[in-house]
Parts: sequence; structure tokens; C-alpha cells
Amino acid sequence: ASRAFPPPCSHCSSPLLYQAPRSAMHERRQRSGLAKFALLALASVAVAAFRPLSFARPYRRGGWKVQEDEEQKFWLDRFLQLQNDHREVNWHWKQFCAEVDEYTNPRRHEAGFLQSFVKRWERGGFPNIEFSTEEMIERVEQICEADPSDNWHWLDHCTQNGGSRYARDFPAEVVNEFLEKHAAGKYPKVEMATEHSIRKVKQFRSMTRGAGTRAWAEYTRERSAGIGDPAKLPEFLIQEFSFEY
Repeated sequence: ASRAFPPPCSHCSSPLLYQAPRSAMHERRQRSGLAKFALLALASVAVAAFRPLSFARPYRRGGWKVQEDEEQKFWLDRFLQLQNDHREVNWHWKQFCAEVDEYTNPRRHEAGFLQSFVKRWERGGFPNIEFSTEEMIERVEQICEADPSDNWHWLDHCTQNGGSRYARDFPAEVVNEFLEKHAAGKYPKVEMATEHSIRKVKQFRSMTRGAGTRAWAEYTRERSAGIGDPAKLPEFLIQEFSFEY
């Protein structure tokens, strides 16, 4: 049987390459694929145009976040330099934070808060203070070592006047106030923590792991100038602690 070929080309004697006609199903599939591609492209453009501004904020170098961090670092360095050069900066800083009920850790503050303190210091907005003498510091240490109850009264006095538990960090007038009250017998004896309460605190901290330890540390920071050893605290202070986290 003779083989059939396509008709010859009008410009030459060679037959044209044969192409089978496309089916209707093939054309529908092609149009459907193009439509899907167009819809995906349109959706991508819409997401980019209408997404929240927070997603568009630059975070890495060159963006507002880096500029904000650099500003905070600038004022933090200024503050730390003042802290190294002037002993009284620590006292004024704690009072400055206490006025607005803020943390005393300068690294946790934004640039604006640090800037306000530095500017106030530079224009002489803080009074001059006289710190405790070595004799006064030694007297406080002797009182605290001699009686756990008096040691608690000293911690309570520290909590009410800045948070530090070291006499050398306080102005002379603050330390003198404690010494005068002690000499006048104005500090009553308090019952210190019992063995049962001490074990209860230790078990709570060990069984609750990080959460309980943080809760206890926060409580003692506010009530006992950061002393977390329950043996050095009065019984009523432990009873007032909520053993929850």
C-alpha cells in the first residue's frame, strides 16, 4: 500500500512538516492554566498592597529598628559614663526611677527615659549629697550581724529608701535615720522564719522551677531589698507571700 504524505510546499517540492490539529480539550486546559496563573499573580499584588504596615517595617540594618537601637545605645553609654564618673549618680538614678515606678536597670529603658535623666544631670537638676562615712557603715554592719531582727529592720529601711541593702550606697542622712531609731529602741523584735516556713519556700522554688523562683525573687526585691534567703526574713513576710505562679 502506498504511504500518504502532506501536500508539497508552494515554494519547493519538499512536503510540509505535518502537525496534528489540537483537540478542544487541550485548548481548554491551556486556557484554564493561563487563568490560574493570572489569578495567582493578581492575589500576590493584592497581598503586597494591602498587608498591615507592621509587616512592611524594616527590621534589619538600615531600618527604623536599628536607628532606634543605636539611639538607645548612645544614651545608655552616656548614662554609664556618668555612673562611672560620679558616685551620686546611682542614688539619684534610683530616686528618678522610683518617681515614676520604673525599673532601675538602665538597659531596660528606652532612649527617651535615659536622655531625660542625663539632660537633667547636665543642667544641675539634682542636689549634692553627702555619703555615709566608714564609721557609719561599720556600725550598721555590726548591728545587722548581732541580731537577725535588727538586720530585717535595716532591710525594711533600705526598701523604703531606694532598694539597695548596702549602707555605702545611701546618703548619710538615710543611714543616720536608721542608727538614731535603733539607738532610741524604736525597732521592736520580730519573729524570724520558722523551719517549717523555710522548708516551704525551698520546696516551692524547687518544685515550680523557673516560674516559682522568679515569683519569689520579685517578691523579695520589693519587700526585702532583694534578700531571698528565707532564713533571714521574718515569719510574717513569708506568710504574706502567695505560693502561686
